[in-house]
Amino acid sequence: ILSRPVARFDAGASVDVFARAHGPEAAAAVMDFYASPSEATFAPYVMAVLRSFQTSQPTEVAELLLSAEWFSRPTIHWFAGEAREFDLRPDAERVAVPTLVLAGENDALMPIRGAEELVAALPSDIVRFERFQTGNSLYAEDPRAVDVTLDFVRASH
Repeated sequence: ILSRPVARFDAGASVDVFARAHGPEAAAAVMDFYASPSEATFAPYVMAVLRSFQTSQPTEVAELLLSAEWFSRPTIHWFAGEAREFDLRPDAERVAVPTLVLAGENDALMPIRGAEELVAALPSDIVRFERFQTGNSLYAEDPRAVDVTLDFVRASH
């Protein structure tokens, strides 16, 4: 079961969804971070990401910001290095078990375009692809995702 997967990191797809779903200011902050991951671009990026969770209230975002221990280095390291080379497509054809892929149409962090690429690379006879009208919180925004997941698990036994 792959929930919100992407075949590869695609900064352009992520920025496009941020622009469409969360506005040009959020998209600009995300684009700045993806283009130049650093301590200076990290805080605006985190704010844009936290605001993109539609199920969060402003007070919840504030509590997260104030209570969390933020470790920017791993995130900066990932986006400055491995994220630019990460690609599951060449290995996807080796998957040999029934696979459920769930993705949200408005997921700015894991754009559905990346899930579509992964689904296209998986063996078509074993993959089931479910799309939801959700953002970054697939299961929280659409309870049907839980039903689909449970149905898949039940059918696999």
